[in-house]
Amino acid sequence: MDKEMQKRLFSAAGLSVLPYVAFDADAYVNDSYTVIERLKKELAFPIIVKPCNLGSSIGISLAHTYDELFAAVRVALSFDTRVVAENALQDFEEYNCAVLLGEPSEVEKPVGWKDFLSYEDKYLRKSTGTRREFPAAIPEDLRARIREAAATAYAAVGASGVARVDFLHKDGALYVNEINTIPGSLAAYFYEGGTPYVIERLLQQAKEVFGAKQRRTFAYKPFSGEGAKGRGAK
Repeated sequence: MDKEMQKRLFSAAGLSVLPYVAFDADAYVNDSYTVIERLKKELAFPIIVKPCNLGSSIGISLAHTYDELFAAVRVALSFDTRVVAENALQDFEEYNCAVLLGEPSEVEKPVGWKDFLSYEDKYLRKSTGTRREFPAAIPEDLRARIREAAATAYAAVGASGVARVDFLHKDGALYVNEINTIPGSLAAYFYEGGTPYVIERLLQQAKEVFGAKQRRTFAYKPFSGEGAKGRGAK
């Protein structure tokens, strides 16, 4: 769940991510001025601040002013020792795409939320607020871009099994937000075969992994005696 490492790997794979700054608690406590100056130089309000290693939108805050930024950093550092701050898009669309053993799913679009999907939006307001448009009613070329980028993101982090990749889209630009391990309900609703299909594929992979593991060597015995001396010894 390391959001900074994800961004590095996504960028290396040629995927777009929003401008960001990462810093740890020691750097901020010892010299908050330098950290804030770097944020001021590299980012622009609004800024979204996140704990580096956490999920479900816990500890995430949106800052529009420096007072809000200081408060957001304090909140994030109460949950983790490292923070990621990034430019926050406005008037954008969010899309999700699952990837199962390299196979991208249909694309969904969360709707009915403000600014960003909070913990409450995700888990406490499903019946009255946040809902899904699935499949997303989007042009075919955008759908293809999202599915291709999801598979690339999955491969970039060395993922296995099932994951969900979240995207932000504005003015034709597509940004990878993050990849989530083992998303809710195994993200089975993303696939036409549902839970049975996803579990069948995962079991098939598990058998293949087990078979490959059985063929590996787990004990090492150093060479000794005349045979070892004969290898380069004079």
